[in-house]
Amino acid sequence: MSAVLAALTPTQLLVEAKRAVIQRLQVRQAAHPALANARIDYAYNPKLAEAEYVWGGAARYTLGMAGLAGPVDEQISLQLFCDVRAYAAELEDADVRGAELAAAVEHILLDDPRLGGAVPGLVYRSLTAGEVAYGYYDDDTAMSSLAVDVLLRAHLGSGR
Repeated sequence: MSAVLAALTPTQLLVEAKRAVIQRLQVRQAAHPALANARIDYAYNPKLAEAEYVWGGAARYTLGMAGLAGPVDEQISLQLFCDVRAYAAELEDADVRGAELAAAVEHILLDDPRLGGAVPGLVYRSLTAGEVAYGYYDDDTAMSSLAVDVLLRAHLGSGR
């Protein structure tokens, strides 16, 4: 267990994990052509939303303990949204583009499951769920939002 993890409460680790995922995506964005035109943000900002927008949503943690004084494992689930606004396109096309953004996100996380070491001991595990959260037409624009759940794990050592 790292000293960094030992110093963080589960809630603090939750925020640091979200920050680490978003920062890693931003750092590696240029290496993934599918994300070339996307904006990546910690949270949704309607003033900054672009035609392709990846942003962090809700985050949740659960703790698992191996007995009263045993090790504590924190499982973190972070929801990421891949939003697409496509002018003069069909909704299906916007959904497909959202799936391409999500695939690029997954590749970045798979390529570096330790997220560049931003939070020692924190490890990306997998995408555990996904959904086309919503889709609609606004004038001549198809708008789609694909949500994926990112699973992370941290071993916190002895029970608190």
